[in-house]
Amino acid sequence: MMDLLTATTDLFSQVTASLQSISTDRYAQPQAVLLQSSIGQHLRHCIELYQELLRGYHCGVVNYEQRRRSLLLETDPQAAIAAMQALLQVLPAADKPLLLEGHYSTTSQAVLQVRSNYHRELLYNVEHLIHHMALMRIALAQWPEAVVHPQFGIAVSTIKHRETACAQ
Repeated sequence: MMDLLTATTDLFSQVTASLQSISTDRYAQPQAVLLQSSIGQHLRHCIELYQELLRGYHCGVVNYEQRRRSLLLETDPQAAIAAMQALLQVLPAADKPLLLEGHYSTTSQAVLQVRSNYHRELLYNVEHLIHHMALMRIALAQWPEAVVHPQFGIAVSTIKHRETACAQ
């Protein structure tokens, strides 16, 4: 569990450093390289998945489709930073069984339910955040003032593979 919390803390720190290096306009502006989505939209999406996991933790059912989609989180980088800091305070929790539910087909109205657990869903959120950070990195690379950690948006397995390949 501590590794998942450490991973989330490290990723949130990387994102925060990048957000602090760009303007609010850049954060919220749709980018052609992101198919007209913004860095803010990608980060909002990730924050809200963590938030939904915590809401579901208490009742035992997680449905990421029920996230709130806050315009503030996607337009105000300081609000996003505050939300990440708040998450870090409440993410440490005991593992417990959870039921993951949602619609996973566009051709069916059936709600799929899958057994999961808190640690597995926390791991999913870490991997999901890394994926979206890779997309955000594409937009950040356009701006010379943007601070981008060397490992920003790169999967841990890729980092470890590169380290091993360089050592040989």
